[in-house]
Amino acid sequence: MSWTCSSRSGMKSDMTNRILQLLLGTLLPLQMMAATTSAPSSGESVTGGIAITGTEGLGRLYHSETGYRWELPDSVLGRAMSLFVTLLNTAGKMDKDTKYGYEGDRFGPMILRFVEDNGMVRLEQAVGMELPDDGTSVARLYNEARTWNTRNWLPILRNDAGSVTINVDPLLTDDQLFGLQSASFMLKLGMCIDRDPGFSEIRQIPGGMIVRSTRTYTSLPFPGRTIDTTRWQIGASLSLLPLEKMTARYFDRRVGYFKIPGRSVAANGCELIVSGIVKRWHLEPAPEDKDRYIRGEKVVPRQKIILYFDQDFPERWKETTRRAAANWAQILEAAGFRDAIEVREADADDPTCTPDNGRLSWIKFTPSPNENAYGHTQTDLRNGEVLCVLIRIFGSSFNLMQRWHIAQMGDVYPMSPEMEEKMFEWVLTHEIGHVLGLEHNFYGSTLFGTEQLRDAELMHREASGTSIMDYLRLNHAAQPEDGIAAEDLIPRLGSYDRAAIEWGYRCWPDCDERTVADSLSRRGTAMYADRRYRYMPQHNIRDPQVMAEDIGRRPLETIELGMRHLQRALESMATPRPGMCDTTLILQAVRAQFKNYAGQVSQHIGGRRRVFDRPAEIYRPVDADEQRKALTFFARYVVMPPAWIKPALEAELREGLAESLLDRLALVEEMALTGGDYTVEAYLADLERLFLGEAFDAVPTKERRVMAESYLTALDCFSGDPARSITLRVKCRQRMEQLRHHLAMSNNPYWNGVCERIASRDENTEAA
Repeated sequence: MSWTCSSRSGMKSDMTNRILQLLLGTLLPLQMMAATTSAPSSGESVTGGIAITGTEGLGRLYHSETGYRWELPDSVLGRAMSLFVTLLNTAGKMDKDTKYGYEGDRFGPMILRFVEDNGMVRLEQAVGMELPDDGTSVARLYNEARTWNTRNWLPILRNDAGSVTINVDPLLTDDQLFGLQSASFMLKLGMCIDRDPGFSEIRQIPGGMIVRSTRTYTSLPFPGRTIDTTRWQIGASLSLLPLEKMTARYFDRRVGYFKIPGRSVAANGCELIVSGIVKRWHLEPAPEDKDRYIRGEKVVPRQKIILYFDQDFPERWKETTRRAAANWAQILEAAGFRDAIEVREADADDPTCTPDNGRLSWIKFTPSPNENAYGHTQTDLRNGEVLCVLIRIFGSSFNLMQRWHIAQMGDVYPMSPEMEEKMFEWVLTHEIGHVLGLEHNFYGSTLFGTEQLRDAELMHREASGTSIMDYLRLNHAAQPEDGIAAEDLIPRLGSYDRAAIEWGYRCWPDCDERTVADSLSRRGTAMYADRRYRYMPQHNIRDPQVMAEDIGRRPLETIELGMRHLQRALESMATPRPGMCDTTLILQAVRAQFKNYAGQVSQHIGGRRRVFDRPAEIYRPVDADEQRKALTFFARYVVMPPAWIKPALEAELREGLAESLLDRLALVEEMALTGGDYTVEAYLADLERLFLGEAFDAVPTKERRVMAESYLTALDCFSGDPARSITLRVKCRQRMEQLRHHLAMSNNPYWNGVCERIASRDENTEAA
């Protein structure tokens, strides 16, 4: 088969064409080498194609006998475009753990551009950040070499004044581009097995096009499982990106924004520094409002953040959703923008207002056993600009809210409609924070002391923490006698949220990049110095200041208060009344909350706290008294639990406790070696008292014997585990030897028997 191509510099010789064909033979499928075809005239009947609807958004697209043709106008060549793929009809298995694979899930973007190059069209894909043009050769060279990669070469089939025509069959059938291959891991898919995807429509829209198809995929291959197939209906949206790009804002670890990899030019202008750029929307004043904005007036942004309700979104929750968006609209005023975020109904009569239009952002409510919600941003990797978002609320998340209501308030009755709305508003406000770019701030729950958290007037006036982006739940420190209204127990937007939004979205229209960077750095320093605006991620799981679902400056105190709610719930469950929640649900709520408390208490043992009064990143070990208070919690509620907890959770809570506490020996040792006042020897002695008790002459109860046996077994296993530190193993053996001598003086047969078993174990170890 022969082919011809033309260029603006004139026809190439046959010899040149042959050489070019040989050089590109490994890149160009045979179908790309079709003969030049003429575009059909207006109204020409085309058979064998699919429906191509709408106005010409990216140039003329049509079907010929040999495939799909695309007239690319000069105005499109070289322009950056976003490519998203959206699920329209899914075949995924929806279970409690499935987060992705639902209708409306969107993947991407790929950032692409078509570039005319010597008689060919080169499809390029952006692979990294574009450095701002600061006049340095470093930035220019980096942008030329490291930001775009060539993905495909396409021959020009027709070269007219103002446009070129290419065959797009190789692109439309490429599953990496217009299919789900790039999302196969998240969807647990294998290969696409369609030789020719079932295209249903190509919808042309202003500045873009949507390609809809049905594709068949195998399942992932697992040993012992048969490979089956599933069919997925998808829409791929290709849209022009604005010519004017948003300026990237560099990540500051003192302010919690999601980030993507980036580079910056060093102050000397001669080298690159690895850094991140934050994800954020392109909010800026309109040209006519710039002077007012600079003067400090609040202006409507040039382009608002618009979120659309999915067509199946329940009517009941729409007003609550609008309130959640309005919460952030008020916060965005700190950055100088009013009415910056808005929630709208989707226009069913607008052919561009569809779930697979990659320019639109959606809020979806999805029936599913998944008890969660998420806010997902999709950004331009060149500068961090948020292009679109998806907020999904799973219907079963109300089950989780009900369990929080039970366990953190001690209220075993279903939530009132008003409480449901407030809880839903809180969850959705949190997710909108994510799509604005904010990460979780685990320090936000540490602002108030225990007594302040029980102050009804303060809790009505202020939020219970500095940030709704913390993993902060209901205020479980508050008690019924404190008189705090139920809605005031729910987290709200706080001081950190306002400061973080101002840091991320404040504009300086007439300032150069260096001036803006200096201003942002000063703001970050000021935020970190004040606990009301401080941010900490949960990267250091040993710091009790950054725990999930805790509250208060002294969590061990608030946990004790939280246990009162669990007691009320279990005691209420013991005497069922009409209208109460199902006892299984109550028990699930109490069990989950208790395990959460136990995890928070454990984090104090061998823990360390970040110190903020010094410039360097310094940690101070948790003191011995606080670690002993943590052990007291386990003594009170697990080893010898009160009557109200025994019937429901006794055996489950005790399982694995000894092993879990011994696992923290290495952390205790590390902190002791760095200046801590709690030694390994002291910790082992405290564990011995915890599990074995004090009076070895007394007849131990059944519960005490169970706990003693579990501890001695765990200690024996630890001391014989070659994977453990030799120092810690020796100290454990020494502790067992001391215990044996102590028990040898007891007059109680049970403790004498324990002594003999330890001695027998020592003899067997020596013989081995």
